Amino acid sequence: MSTPGCTVSGEETYQDHGPAQPLTVKSTSVAAVACTSGTEGSTVGTVTVNGSGSHEFEIDVTDEGEPGTSDTYGIRFPDVGYDSGTQTLQGGSIQIR
Repeated sequence: MSTPGCTVSGEETYQDHGPAQPLTVKSTSVAAVACTSGTEGSTVGTVTVNGSGSHEFEIDVTDEGEPGTSDTYGIRFPDVGYDSGTQTLQGGSIQIR
């Protein structure tokens, strides 16, 4: 849940190259962002999958500090039956403040 009176914004783009289920996802809205601890957070909202439809998404992340090589994420699209499982970032860094 986001802080009352706080404007939630952002954008999510996610691409899974397969082999099991290749897909491209783009957010259409971000409904809530929450920090569950100083190092963990969640985001929920709505996306298109492969350019169509309207699907809910859920993302859980952990910030394991710099340089970010141990940061993790997991992304789910419940109505599509997709769950990435918890993955270590292949690049970039998650920063929870």
